[in-house]
Amino acid sequence: MRIAINGLGRIGKLVIRAFVDEGLDADIVLLNDVAGDAAAHAHLLAFDTVHGRWDAGLSAPDADTIAIGSRRVRFTQQAALVDLPLAVLGGDAGDDPVGPVSNRAFASG
Repeated sequence: MRIAINGLGRIGKLVIRAFVDEGLDADIVLLNDVAGDAAAHAHLLAFDTVHGRWDAGLSAPDADTIAIGSRRVRFTQQAALVDLPLAVLGGDAGDDPVGPVSNRAFASG
């Protein structure tokens, strides 16, 4: 399953860590947050004040990408869900702090 995560606050970051650390059968294809750029979010994922340092090889090779080890994940800063490029990425489901978005009709545009 390919997923998109909207909102990289406490819950969004924990979802990312869980998927990566547990080796879940899912491909994170998109991360979106209106506050902060890719470099800031890569840093905040690596150095969490509650959960500690996460040695997952985090970086932001460019403004539109967060690298998690060998994975390259697209990063956007869209304020509206309808503006997320889910159709292009083939996202099957998404996680939003206010509730899941798992509707293929929504995801396909």
